[in-house]
Amino acid sequence: MEECYSYLWIESGCFTEEFRPTELEESMTISQFSIYAKDVFKLSMKKHQINSNTKNYRLICYKNLYDRTNIAFNRKVTYSGKLDSPLLDPIHIVDGLYHNDISLGSCSILTMFNSTKPKLSIELSEYHEEIKIVLWPTNEEINQTFIVYISEPNNLCSNNVELEMNSTAKVFCSNLKENGSEIIIEVKFNDNLHLCEVEIFSVNLAFKKPVLSKLAKKNLYNLTNGLISNYVLFHLGIDYWLAINLLAYFKVFGLDVKPSLTFLNSFKNFYIELTNENPALAYDVINYQFCGRKNNSLLTTDEYYTILCSKGGVEGQFVVFRSNRSNYASITFKEIEIFGYFLRFPYQQIRISS
Repeated sequence: MEECYSYLWIESGCFTEEFRPTELEESMTISQFSIYAKDVFKLSMKKHQINSNTKNYRLICYKNLYDRTNIAFNRKVTYSGKLDSPLLDPIHIVDGLYHNDISLGSCSILTMFNSTKPKLSIELSEYHEEIKIVLWPTNEEINQTFIVYISEPNNLCSNNVELEMNSTAKVFCSNLKENGSEIIIEVKFNDNLHLCEVEIFSVNLAFKKPVLSKLAKKNLYNLTNGLISNYVLFHLGIDYWLAINLLAYFKVFGLDVKPSLTFLNSFKNFYIELTNENPALAYDVINYQFCGRKNNSLLTTDEYYTILCSKGGVEGQFVVFRSNRSNYASITFKEIEIFGYFLRFPYQQIRISS
């Protein structure tokens, strides 16, 4: 029966590799599940659409969408609490070292100070709406419970994160009341805080990834820096392209593009392809897979515009924008976000069974 559910799930347009029917889904008839799967896919087109349990439809449809780049690495860390030794400085929670032996100087321990429970803050400087946080314990025999929120206590990820010995804890932050750029981790019951590493992963695969273009004015990095404060003018045509290097191979399901309110009339007539070839090389359509397109209809709002790739997603390392113009047209974006499923890094060989 699970094979039947999986078939209907992928036929609807959702992703199957990590799909396992829930208890509620298994209670549906085949007809009911087919309608439900199509509705989930349709609702996943909307960036912020949630169900009655406040779960994002996009994460229901595509499951694990998180990037493999740890955006907490080497970020600024502040704290409240007492630090008993420089060896246990909180900066170690973002140093990329996972040795859990507290004597090696790669973990942090904070104790209560003036009756205030210790807490840590990781400053990201940019905004993320959907993130996964992974907490790594020390080698001590201690179980802890944490409260994790974004910037303000009412912007809660979880108020009951259990971190046990020899096991990481994962926290999923979604459908937040507001965007925030500061991750706060507080102990809930204990007087001390013991952590070795904190990793943070974004749903946005394009975040801080290199942006390339054959012909653009400047500041291409603004398209993937997560700030949406500045617009970027560039040019698209058959031989004029803009590309984002994802630095790994992904199955891309779609993109959310933020237009500029001032230049809405330019947001039209372009298409998106994926390739493993550097787009600076001579264009050969055989090496590209079509994802989706924006037609010539004009937008009336500067809300994120979603473009979904073909059912099941499209694979590649470079996400490339072009238009069918023989010369080029000027287009303006403020931000490009990409969601998809990690496949492998370029240095990892594909295994071929004999």
